[in-house]
Amino acid sequence: DVDILMGSTDDEGVYVAIVPILMEQYDQDAITLHNINFTEITLKFLKAMQPDKTCLYKKAFEIYNIERIPVNCSQSLECYCSLFYNYSQLITDILFNNDYYRFLEQRLKYSNRTYLYQYS
Repeated sequence: DVDILMGSTDDEGVYVAIVPILMEQYDQDAITLHNINFTEITLKFLKAMQPDKTCLYKKAFEIYNIERIPVNCSQSLECYCSLFYNYSQLITDILFNNDYYRFLEQRLKYSNRTYLYQYS
């Protein structure tokens, strides 16, 4: 019966999301998004983190709009930033939010002395 303060930050997984992209880059000094295959990188991540849930991969691509690259995206930095954002949201949910909410559900069964914050 102890008070607890829990919180999360928007884009919690963005720093983790950049690692696989850096591994795919030939020039580590200049990160470019226009030649990144987000579908391939996301699939590698899912296989590493959720190897027993292959049946959910397609649904994850749909929910996070990772496979849908607009036709006019080739020259648009905003488009690639949007793809990176969607990809980083998937990573945030898998690595941070899933366990956070599972813990919170269990915690609230036994104590309502739980305080939350969301930093954005």
